[in-house]
Amino acid sequence: MARIEAAPGVAPYINTESTPGILPEIIVGSVYDGLNPIRPFVSAIGTRAMPTAGATFRRPKITTRPVATQQAAQFDTLSASTVQVSNTDISKLSFGTYVTVSEQDLDWSDPASIDIILNQLAIAYGQATDNYAVDTCHAAISQTSTVTDTAVGADWVAAIYEGARQISLNTNYLPTHMFVTPGSWAALASSVDNQNRPVFPFVGAPNLMGQNAAGNSAATSWNGNPLGLVLVVDKNAPGSFMGHAAGPAAGFEFYEQQKGAISVDVPATLGRTIAFRGYAAAFMADDTKFVKFV
Repeated sequence: MARIEAAPGVAPYINTESTPGILPEIIVGSVYDGLNPIRPFVSAIGTRAMPTAGATFRRPKITTRPVATQQAAQFDTLSASTVQVSNTDISKLSFGTYVTVSEQDLDWSDPASIDIILNQLAIAYGQATDNYAVDTCHAAISQTSTVTDTAVGADWVAAIYEGARQISLNTNYLPTHMFVTPGSWAALASSVDNQNRPVFPFVGAPNLMGQNAAGNSAATSWNGNPLGLVLVVDKNAPGSFMGHAAGPAAGFEFYEQQKGAISVDVPATLGRTIAFRGYAAAFMADDTKFVKFV
């Protein structure tokens, strides 16, 4: 019997492009998200409970304080004083977003698309409310302190102390926080003295003779304490500022009532509309407790 052999190069090649129907599509790991879903400003100042009833609520504030004077002589009449308390009406604002998802996508997706969608809606709400809070605070600040050269550590030190002086001038309070943009954070952390030594060095750096100790910073963390202040870096900040933002005498207040997720089926289109929403309000109680860096 004759032996049949295929001539070289005649037999067709079979590769992965020839068999797409039998190649499985493998999803590895969870869905990647490049955004760190934090609210730096809101987390730093804290969230206050919002009244559930009414479209607005009132926040009392002392506007006129009594002034005591020395009695000139015994039985002389003391100087009269008065106390005035004003009310500020704070309006509730609504924040949220929604998507409409097909029933097929909800049923067939793996990992379940519903979990991914809900997480992303919550993150969007968080970013919007943080942006609202920090923008509102920054816009209400009238006092300023100048950083002449952001690369010079002494200029940062002078600006911070000048800001602290302005804040304490009429209130006897000192600043607690320093809120900066990523750009200001980089300039602050890399600023040097007249011998090119970092003014706010990395806390783990070698303890060299003459090393500055005005505070510390690190490229791997936004946490730091320039001149003792709590450093808060927020990409949503429209500018950098410092202020007294902690405790009962905090100059700025943020109120929130998170409503969370809600979903409604849409039978006509075999879809489901999913929303995440909440209420937020901000109140600048005392803008003299804040100073912008310019």
